[in-house]
Amino acid sequence: AREPRLLHPERLSDDVRARLLVRGVGAAGRAARVGGLVARAAALSVRIRPSLVWCAHLHHAALGRAIARAFGAPLVVQAHGIEAWQVRSTAARRALVAADARLAVSSVTRTRLAASLGIGEALIDVLQNPVDTARFRPGAPSPAMEARLADLPRPRVLTVARLDAGEGYKGVDTVIEALAVPARSLGASYVVAGEGSDRARLAALAAARGVRARFLGHVEEAALVDLYRACDQFVMPSRGEGFGIVFVEAAACGLPLVGGDCDGAIDVLGDAPPGGALGLMVDPSSPDAVAAAVTAHARGTSPAALRDPARLHAVAEARFGRVAFARRLDRLLERLETPVSGPPI
Repeated sequence: AREPRLLHPERLSDDVRARLLVRGVGAAGRAARVGGLVARAAALSVRIRPSLVWCAHLHHAALGRAIARAFGAPLVVQAHGIEAWQVRSTAARRALVAADARLAVSSVTRTRLAASLGIGEALIDVLQNPVDTARFRPGAPSPAMEARLADLPRPRVLTVARLDAGEGYKGVDTVIEALAVPARSLGASYVVAGEGSDRARLAALAAARGVRARFLGHVEEAALVDLYRACDQFVMPSRGEGFGIVFVEAAACGLPLVGGDCDGAIDVLGDAPPGGALGLMVDPSSPDAVAAAVTAHARGTSPAALRDPARLHAVAEARFGRVAFARRLDRLLERLETPVSGPPI
């Protein structure tokens, strides 16, 4: 559904744009794209003869399985979001069951994927997404970002999410309801970064509920660090996150977190080694629970460890930094006993 973004290269970071060739975007090019993908994958496989096939999304699992079987290579299939919570494709299910390793991006996704496939959770490893904590770290926002938000009172509550009508599980409307009363006593404002078909409705809801809100629309990747730094809390009471990378980015920038207690955000917010918890978990369907958590952070009554920017960054780095990710990945590859070298397919 987000493929049209690829037609706007100005929305892509420089490192991605330099390495990306876009073909067949949209429904009209779908059949040609799938056929071309199969042909290119087959040609690359013959030339490179892979020692490992890493399928980075379950929608490509059947193709990955075919290549892996053709060359006798181990197959790894990685599952990310809610598409893995109920796998409907028979071909994808077969590929996942047959894979040498199945990876889930969070413990919740592992549990839901195991139930969908009818297999034990022990057959699925958790490999959480990493964040570049050298870039996402506490600091002063750029003057341009501070000027952009200068008229919004503090504390500034931030959500970064897609605003598609079909993805209401992000909880933006719940945050608006939560702030409707506390905002008057706290003087809080609400900053929402993200684009989608539900943006106009959410903006109208904020206005109707008397919440001082700023809907920024699409925010360039390069500006995200400054946006986090210009705000005071990150709040997203989601109900359907596979993992929730924005929670890690916000924590790495030193923001106190508030999130839901029923999806992949648990892996970020919850008390886990090394370092412990990164935020407050609440019932994502309860505006009162969200309001209480926001108020606790704002008034300094939440645990001090959850409001310490240096500690939040250190924990984010220890749990979700690139070094921690590489160590987990090394252990996985060692278990597969697969020597991996050269460029990925």
